[in-house]
Order: sequence, then structure tokens, then C-alpha cells
Amino acid sequence: MDSSSKIFWISLRMIQLAITILILGLSAYVNKYFHEFESSPSGSTPLNFLLLSSLITPFALTYILAIPARYPSSKWNSTKLFASVEGSMALLWAASSMTSAVEVTERMCIGRVCGMAQAVVVLGVFEWMAFLTSFGFSLAGIYRHVKCEYAVVESGTCESGRMESGKGKNFE
Repeated sequence: MDSSSKIFWISLRMIQLAITILILGLSAYVNKYFHEFESSPSGSTPLNFLLLSSLITPFALTYILAIPARYPSSKWNSTKLFASVEGSMALLWAASSMTSAVEVTERMCIGRVCGMAQAVVVLGVFEWMAFLTSFGFSLAGIYRHVKCEYAVVESGTCESGRMESGKGKNFE
């Protein structure tokens, strides 16, 4: 992987982490407000789903960043496994963002807290798009890998460069 590609992926992961931290803080504040002042026993359930998504994301990002760097020859360093983690996170963020968007639009409230709730939903959509982007690039990497393996079987060469079978980060 060349240095510009590494910079792109690390910066994308840092953006994902920054958005996650913002969502974590804002959704915790909004849930606390809804719990205390609107006599809802558990706050807003869809916003709790966003809170859960923002708690899970750092673990997924740590896995995606740490495994290839620390354990390059591990069985956990697989392009398909990385793609499945990224796809799962994209699906989680899509579901939590959509349910929260419905909750926020149906809620009758005005003021700073409702503005924060809307901001949480918008940030959740951005996080969903960031994971969808990385998932798309992961699938493209898997496609290139499979296409290259097929070309090697057919003709004995591959123009796009051959990766080790299932090992390494999926962006080469």
C-alpha cells in the first residue's frame, strides 16, 4: 500500500472516530434531557440506538486499524472479515440514523435540545456514509483480488498485482 493510500485510510478512520465522539456526547446529553424533563423512562429509544452505535464504533475501528498493523499474518487479518465489519457498521449506522430521524421529526419540541437532536441525526448520517464508503472500497478490493486470482489461474499472470490469498489490508 502506498503512502497516499495509507494517509487516506487513516484520515478516514480518524474522521469516523471524531464523528463518533461527537455523536456520543450529544446523544448522551439529549437522552439525559428527554429522560429528566419529558418524563420518558428511558429517554429516547432511537437516540439510545445512536448512543449504542457510537459505543460500538471505537471497538470496530480499533480492530480495523490494529490487526493489520500488529498481526499481519494472523487469521483475523482477512479482507473478507474487514469488509464484513465495515458492512455491519454501515448497516448499524443506517438503522440507528433512520430510526432517530423518524423520532426527531415526530417529536414536538423546540429549542436547543431539539437542535442538538437534529445535529445527532445528521452526524449519524455522515457516519453511515463514511462506513458505506469504506465498505465500498473494501468490496472493490475483494473484487480485484478475486479477479486477479482468476486471471492467474487462466493465464498465469495478473496485471493489477497479486495479493496473498486473504491476507493483508484490502486496499492494494
